[in-house]
Amino acid sequence: MRGVPKAMAEYPGKQEDISLSLHCETAEIMAAYTKLVQAENKLEGLHAYSASRPPHSEGLAIFIASYLANETNLPKVKLLHLSSKKNCGCGIANAASIPPY
Repeated sequence: MRGVPKAMAEYPGKQEDISLSLHCETAEIMAAYTKLVQAENKLEGLHAYSASRPPHSEGLAIFIASYLANETNLPKVKLLHLSSKKNCGCGIANAASIPPY
């Protein structure tokens, strides 16, 4: 995240084009849920993959990304591959609550 302001300073004519893209997941939550899914041994393939990535992992990561974007004065952050309507709303609500750059 800290590299984005440096790039903006280095390329002032490209500031509008510079952003940071994030895939919002929390590794610790995913690791814990992966262990749970594996221990239950009831799911396979995409069902197991999906169960190991609960929506609250993404939601928490969105809050963290929003906070860090605000702390580092990032004007543009793209949240990639949001998987639920609730988390899309979370991203929009956080964007609205952060003061403009």
